[in-house]
Amino acid sequence: MVKPLSVLVVDDHPIYREGLIKIIASIPNVTSYDQAENGKIAI
Repeated sequence: MVKPLSVLVVDDHPIYREGLIKIIASIPNVTSYDQAENGKIAI
């Protein structure tokens, strides 16, 4: 059995982040995902 994954996408380019989120959302074992525009906000 595959464990569910939580993913945080951090990048300063919103279009790049949105694209990655769309790809990540299509992966079956990823149960949650979020995004931030920089490391300071991510932490």
